[in-house]
Amino acid sequence: MHHKGMGAAALTTILTIGSVGVVAPTASAAPTRDLYMVKNLQSVNGLYYGDFAALRKKGRKVVGAIGAFYSEYFCIKGKVSKGKLRATQYDEFNQPAGKYTVRWKGSGSKQRIKGTTSVSKAQMKMYGGSNPVRMIKACVRAT
Repeated sequence: MHHKGMGAAALTTILTIGSVGVVAPTASAAPTRDLYMVKNLQSVNGLYYGDFAALRKKGRKVVGAIGAFYSEYFCIKGKVSKGKLRATQYDEFNQPAGKYTVRWKGSGSKQRIKGTTSVSKAQMKMYGGSNPVRMIKACVRAT
């Protein structure tokens, strides 16, 4: 980038001007949200039973865990489009095992699978006895 006769001040100016476009954020950058939801939640002798979803969403892309408290969960990876989450479901060997399609509703931090209730990370920890972020991260690595 150094040309004959160009001083250090001119080179610094070129680098400064050139870097402005790289630093500026794009208007279309979508936030990443961790979304937690439950369905058919029941408490029996201090233990919670029911279905859950712990999902990470960025733009239209979704990845995370779907399952039941005190039971198994499976990983999904897909996209939200036209009010539906269409995803690939993965088995315990991290191999595609089928399709997972559900209706999607809401916006912002209240986005969720239709028929579920949005809950906080603290509530998910209390209901399930484990950290939902770990499940999300495991699914991100697996898919």
